[in-house]
Amino acid sequence: MAKAAIFDMDGVVLDSEPLYYETYRSILSKAGVHRTPQELGIKIGGTLDGERNYLKHKFPAMADWDKVYTKYTQAINDCASKAPLFGGAMQLVTAVSNVVPLALCSNSPRSAVDAALSSNNLSSSFRVTVSRDDVNKGKPDPEPYAKACRLLKTHPKDCVALEDSAPGIASAKAAGCKTILVNSNHYSKLEVEQIGADLAVETLKQINKKTILEI
Repeated sequence: MAKAAIFDMDGVVLDSEPLYYETYRSILSKAGVHRTPQELGIKIGGTLDGERNYLKHKFPAMADWDKVYTKYTQAINDCASKAPLFGGAMQLVTAVSNVVPLALCSNSPRSAVDAALSSNNLSSSFRVTVSRDDVNKGKPDPEPYAKACRLLKTHPKDCVALEDSAPGIASAKAAGCKTILVNSNHYSKLEVEQIGADLAVETLKQINKKTILEI
């Protein structure tokens, strides 16, 4: 039985990614870049610094990417505070937190994590929070999940991670955690198999505290 659970934020607890993408698109347009984040190859679950470096390398003359990302980072806090929770997120977080300690592990900046938790009255539900600002390397590196487990004082093999992205699952698996892929319908059947989570579900409503603790 699991002794702790670790939730990703964006795409698992917080339905923020559509809002992030729309904000991103608007900032790109104002910078003269008339392509969507998806067309530029931005992937769900990546880090902001990783995305910026990728674009600077692949499209060096298209925009001043440092300025674009400064504006985007500033806008993220507002997005995080306005984005709604996924259906079932509050109930699941509350139910699991009543049984085992929880951590939140996110590739988003600390300011966005704090804004999202505060606006949704979830700060007290998570004993530990790890943001991109708290580690040297973000997901898919194992450092974020390794740090979350260490702060929870729980061995990774006794922790279950809930993630919605391939980099997130890779990070958690490399740290030694059991994994649940949420919103698996974003991927093809083959991609889900390649991601290799211990369990894949389309929505949080398909799982409960028993599912998480007994995986």
